[in-house]
Amino acid sequence: MLFLAVARPQSPPVSVGPSILLPLGLASAGVIALCLVAWRLSPKMFLPLSTAFACGVIFGITAFLLKELTQTIGLGFNPPSQQWPLYAFIIAEPLGFLLNQNAFQESSLIAPVLAIRTVTDPLVAIGIGLVWLNEDIASSPAAIAAELVGLVVRSVGVVALAYRSPHLDAATTASPTPTATPTATPTAAPDPAPDPKGQPSDGPPAT
Repeated sequence: MLFLAVARPQSPPVSVGPSILLPLGLASAGVIALCLVAWRLSPKMFLPLSTAFACGVIFGITAFLLKELTQTIGLGFNPPSQQWPLYAFIIAEPLGFLLNQNAFQESSLIAPVLAIRTVTDPLVAIGIGLVWLNEDIASSPAAIAAELVGLVVRSVGVVALAYRSPHLDAATTASPTPTATPTATPTAAPDPAPDPKGQPSDGPPAT
């Protein structure tokens, strides 16, 4: 909120062509190559973190594609090439989903994976908006300092929440709630057996 309040981004009408897919595709290939390098170096330690980073990059790209899709979907498919954001989104979104699932499956620590993915996604989207969509934000020294503070506060908040949730789950698991001990239900005493004369027997006959 602080970043948006200070930056006040404005997006002029910009026509982005399919040529933008080349740098975005190279960026996607680069982060996937980073995952392969991490898999070779340390599958248990660096692979989940690099996969979460790659997932954040892909999700940031899909956010840009969705923005472009809202402008091109109404133009129809004549010619089909003008729906390039839709085709790219169909490829990028499942890729990001698979990276997201692999990041959580490869790591027993959910907090750093969640933090890296959540912080990377908006940063990539902001970068795409500034570089290719010509979005204008406040650029005075005071505004830039406030924008950086806003991004840092957001990142710290995401990391703190991500690390806090596992501790709450661990505390809940460590102290389970005691279960109530079932109490025995009293049973009614059986009726006395009748004597041969048809009268109920209250005990041994008196002598």
